[in-house]
Amino acid sequence: MDLPVRSPKLALSAAEWQLASQDAFILTKHRIIAEVYEIFGCLADVYRQQAASLTVQHPQVFLGQPKISKGEQYEQMPWVMLDYPRCFDKQGNFAIRSFFWWGHHFSIRLQLSGEYASRFENIWPQLQQQGWLCGSTSNPWNYELPNAEWNEHTDCTDTTANIFYIAAKKIPVSQWAQAFQFYAEAYQQLVAALQKC
Repeated sequence: MDLPVRSPKLALSAAEWQLASQDAFILTKHRIIAEVYEIFGCLADVYRQQAASLTVQHPQVFLGQPKISKGEQYEQMPWVMLDYPRCFDKQGNFAIRSFFWWGHHFSIRLQLSGEYASRFENIWPQLQQQGWLCGSTSNPWNYELPNAEWNEHTDCTDTTANIFYIAAKKIPVSQWAQAFQFYAEAYQQLVAALQKC
């Protein structure tokens, strides 16, 4: 019999064997992700109510329904995301994204680019005064707050399509019991600031 060029790993550490031989960890993980889905499902209803006045002012931005997505491999960790609004069009990006990143944090961010960044350029000082991290980046997929690609800012001087302006807040996963209130209050702050622009 010819052996493969590369041999598979045939030995596991004691900790790896323990996890591989039990289903409790995986079942618990599934329950946790389902709980985050439940939180985000309830938040979707809250967000629609909170943003009702903005849907009249900016109907094209709030055209779609809230969308919940999940994955397993953001920096090798599971994640769940709620977007509302989620407008990605020729004018740019306008999204409010709630994000759960396993082992890291619950976060919420306002993400603007292009014409939307220009239209709401006066929002940043107010959000900074309320404790929001405000910055610009060419990589909107980096959820570390702040990160190496992050440039602090108070104005939107570059409204090209590849620059994203972000205002973000986060709390650690250890504050699980406060997550729903954290998101609802942060979203309301964003709505109030957007209404003034």
